[in-house]
Amino acid sequence: MIKGWVFAPVLLIIFAAAQNFYGFGQMKRLVKVGYVDLEAVKNNFPNIEDIKKKIIDETAKVEAEISVKQKALAALENEYQVKSATMTPEQLKLLEMKIDVARKELTYYVKWGEDYVASVKDRLITPVKIKINKYIKLISIDQGYSFVFIKGSDMVAYYDEKYDVTGHILYKLKVDLKDEKMDILREWKKKNKIK
Repeated sequence: MIKGWVFAPVLLIIFAAAQNFYGFGQMKRLVKVGYVDLEAVKNNFPNIEDIKKKIIDETAKVEAEISVKQKALAALENEYQVKSATMTPEQLKLLEMKIDVARKELTYYVKWGEDYVASVKDRLITPVKIKINKYIKLISIDQGYSFVFIKGSDMVAYYDEKYDVTGHILYKLKVDLKDEKMDILREWKKKNKIK
């Protein structure tokens, strides 16, 4: 029985010390912040060199085809300049049509090539991004980080959702807007002397 009485004051002292340490009973959250060097992760990703090579190869194929089409168009334009004075109107019109078709084909192929290379990059890089983001999240959770920033930017790579204050802000905005509407209504009623 005496041991319980001795133990109780010790617990009260510990509780009081904890109250003072945590600011009169309010629990303070510890926030662990880190950063990730995303460029280093991307550059050291397994097989990234193979992925880069595939993108370079596909880009080179498209650029080679564009170059062929540019040369063909240049040849037609050169032929037009050299022979236009000696050609019949029908021959001239036919050559002009060929030049017009070659220009349109080149413009179309350049646009198609840009879209194709972008789709190749997206197809090859998206799985890498997904995997990197997955591991950023896993490591952040495992190591107890609240926020992980991307090195050299103000972008957040990971955040603990318990720090999301969006709901609180939306609630406060709705309350404030409701109060503003009530104030406007009161002012309007005063002006119009309506009760």
